[in-house]
Amino acid sequence: MLENYDTYFGKLLTSSVDVWLNNPLPPFEASGTSGMKAILNGVIQLSTLDGWVVEAHDKNIGRIFGYVPSEGVIGSESNLRLEEDSKKLYNALEEVMRLYYDSFGQGEPKLGSDWIDMMINCISTSGYFSTHRMVSEYNKSIWKTSS
Repeated sequence: MLENYDTYFGKLLTSSVDVWLNNPLPPFEASGTSGMKAILNGVIQLSTLDGWVVEAHDKNIGRIFGYVPSEGVIGSESNLRLEEDSKKLYNALEEVMRLYYDSFGQGEPKLGSDWIDMMINCISTSGYFSTHRMVSEYNKSIWKTSS
């Protein structure tokens, strides 16, 4: 765990890892922009369904684990499901490791593997998460300065 890292370490981390673990307690993550930076580099996501991942969970960018509240239900800090979520994390991590070693275990990557497909999906999905889109949506939905 690396708290309060700066932009130098952020750049180093997001371009140097194979899996990005993001495990906030839904719905308490502000946005989770570190994962957005990681997918630019094809980094597979291992995340709870919170923050930015809510908009990308169906894009095959990794594995989502943990409790998912019913539609319209907001989470509560008094009902965290930590034991249940930790078991789901370990299961998802085992699956992700198996996919990785199936794709790269012999030294040469297997083209068309599920892992490489997820890396490609990460990179292609990353284009959606831009400042341009964010400001455009804010203009339309919040500030109402454009139609």
